[in-house]
Amino acid sequence: MSRSAYEVFKKRIKEYLLKVIREAKVNTNHLNPCIAYENAVMAFVDAIMADARFLKDFEPFQKMISYCGMFNSLSQTLLKIASPGIPDFYQGD
Repeated sequence: MSRSAYEVFKKRIKEYLLKVIREAKVNTNHLNPCIAYENAVMAFVDAIMADARFLKDFEPFQKMISYCGMFNSLSQTLLKIASPGIPDFYQGD
């Protein structure tokens, strides 16, 4: 992965995690964000994304999960199409 693609990927991960932690409404939320907590989460992402050992260990797990996820996604789509009633496809889900 090129350096610029890696930076774009890291930015997307950070934006996604910010959305997730705010929507969880445990330590921060959209209306009353806890900047210290959010900064700590972003620092954690920066740290693990910079650690080559983490990425080396994580890659085999990611490949296994994505392979299983592919079949899970196809199974859910098949059930949605084949189940009685009108299938509800919302924004590609």
